[in-house]
Amino acid sequence: MKLSIIVLASGNSKRFNGNKLLHKINKKPMYLHTLDKLIDLKKVNDNIDEIIFVTKYDEIINNLKNKDIKVIKNNNSEFGISQSIKLGISNSFNNVYMFIVCDQPYIKKETINKFINEFIRSKKNLGCVS
Repeated sequence: MKLSIIVLASGNSKRFNGNKLLHKINKKPMYLHTLDKLIDLKKVNDNIDEIIFVTKYDEIINNLKNKDIKVIKNNNSEFGISQSIKLGISNSFNNVYMFIVCDQPYIKKETINKFINEFIRSKKNLGCVS
């Protein structure tokens, strides 16, 4: 069983006073902290088939052109996170999905990897990291 990782990155950052995904943490935009971990994991974890990044931000789309991921533009983010989920699923080749947000720059690569491996091993229909 292979899964598609769908990165949800179309939020409005209303409480942040700017686009938090572009906010730099250790000289790197917030969204890249999570995304780079996912790209590294895809290279070593055979359970990951593809990474789909859903965003409404043209600057992020332009920055991701040379990454080994599928980037989908969300032109209807005002409908909420469900629009990003729908876009991710409809652009996936799989029927097993992992959804992740990219405003958690301190999530560890090991945590993500362990979750993926345990989820696949469990053969359950739903899993979450808490």
